[in-house]
Amino acid sequence: MKIKITLDKMILILATVLLIFHTFTFFQAYYNFIATAVIFLSILILDVFRKRKCVFNNENKAVWRLAVATLVVIAIGILVKGEGAIIMWGSYLPFIMWPTIYVITEPIFDVKSRKKVVNLFLVIFAIGVIATLRVVMRDNEAARLLAGAATEAERAEYYKQGVGGYGFIYGTVFVLFCLLTWAVQEKNATTRIGLIALIVPCFMLVIFASYTAALLLTLVVTFLSIYTRTKRRNTMLIILIGVVVIVLLWEPILLGLYDVAKQLELHWIVKRIRQLLEASSSGDFEGLKRVELYELSLDTFINNIWIGGEKMGAHSFFFDSMAKYGLFGVFFISSFCAWLNDLRKKCSGARGMVYFVCMMFLCINTMDVLVFLPIISLLIPVFLQSVEDRRNHQKA
Repeated sequence: MKIKITLDKMILILATVLLIFHTFTFFQAYYNFIATAVIFLSILILDVFRKRKCVFNNENKAVWRLAVATLVVIAIGILVKGEGAIIMWGSYLPFIMWPTIYVITEPIFDVKSRKKVVNLFLVIFAIGVIATLRVVMRDNEAARLLAGAATEAERAEYYKQGVGGYGFIYGTVFVLFCLLTWAVQEKNATTRIGLIALIVPCFMLVIFASYTAALLLTLVVTFLSIYTRTKRRNTMLIILIGVVVIVLLWEPILLGLYDVAKQLELHWIVKRIRQLLEASSSGDFEGLKRVELYELSLDTFINNIWIGGEKMGAHSFFFDSMAKYGLFGVFFISSFCAWLNDLRKKCSGARGMVYFVCMMFLCINTMDVLVFLPIISLLIPVFLQSVEDRRNHQKA
């Protein structure tokens, strides 16, 4: 049987290779920026041959805007702040690369190709989750070491074991949203059991990784995924009610999490929740380390409003971008949010709210661009559309 290789198929294969390579930290031990840039350039060239026009046209204004904002940030980093060219390109090329790949591949993907990519991703993702869970259940410091304290050599050794770090943990939360959305809408009992078999280790991984923000974020995406099953249309009203409930039940929720974390001996989460409870009871949040870091970034931005300064809290993607690049950082952030909003509009129903959750997450946390951006920019749209394909097929 002959397999016909077309330009469309070549583009999808290269995009899938990049998605898998960037998403799973096992491959990051062998990560090569030049190879990534070459594959991306190949996708661009193939796309030009395929339709004889550039992806950066008036039809894709959000991508254009984000590309320009990213190039400005790269130029400021290299020319004004003296950062190395490879470091700047390595840090910020993904902001051009993944939105561009999404725009190129969106019209190429069909029902079958989406299903194949999602299934392939889930097989490798399951391996990554189990490998990481196996380590963090023995040593819940492992994921935190990978977030910052470990040397590059130590990280590489973890990665070779298939252990995911900071980016993989938070990426898992958003993959979990897709899995839960699929599970609550799936009618086939066997498929639903298979999904639950993967969802449970994902929940366990988030718990044992000991990231308090990831745990709270998981509660949010779980609620959102369940809400996608309902037929109600007052999305903003429901979300507002949810926010009010969370605000009113803030302390009981934290106390419940505190008790669970204490029983599981998750020392980092116990420590963080105790700090939050103490700050809540005293009404003084200024003493929290995270708040101090946010204030440091904001002060740097205010005092160096044009092109930013040197001091950053390094705990908020948005605040730190503003601190480092001033008003150009604001342009970069607003362009990125506009791109996320474009993705939101293309999702049916309440599913698009996951991109608002992403924006809120980036207000309070940093981002591992290698892992997080491909999940947000390519995997989630393809995954959610595949769920919709399956739902339509079951209705037919």
